[in-house]
Amino acid sequence: WLDPDAPVDEGLLRGLDERLQALETDLDWLKLELDASGAQAPSTVLPATRAYLGDIEAAANDPNYSAPRLLAHHYIRYLGDLSGGFFVGKRIREIYGLTPDGGASVFDFPDIVGPGAWKQRYRDNLDALEWSAEERQAFVDEAKAAYLHHSKVFDELAEL
Repeated sequence: WLDPDAPVDEGLLRGLDERLQALETDLDWLKLELDASGAQAPSTVLPATRAYLGDIEAAANDPNYSAPRLLAHHYIRYLGDLSGGFFVGKRIREIYGLTPDGGASVFDFPDIVGPGAWKQRYRDNLDALEWSAEERQAFVDEAKAAYLHHSKVFDELAEL
């Protein structure tokens, strides 16, 4: 659905490997137990996180709109981290006494110097996708749902 060799898709896919590596570094640093599929062990997952993961799984299994729905999660996560991640990462490090070595490296973007310009290029690439009206609506609906999921996760984390 997204061709990594197509110019329009390059801006959407750029950085995925680095983000995955940052997540894996944090999970390893935090020594979270993973099950055989690579998912975090259920006993350590907050209810809001579990609901959010269920929604991502539902999006991935949607036979008609998996592409726009999954990209909506990427959009919210990636642009959200670029917008507030610097602050969130700093606060998480302060609150939990984490070092720059890991635990919150998912909020670091060493290769992105100008987040504003980068986010605009991402949006331009997103706008250039040739989606039907239904696919665009699926993206918008899923982005709204993803945003709510993230809010609930942060609410539960604040209660810890």
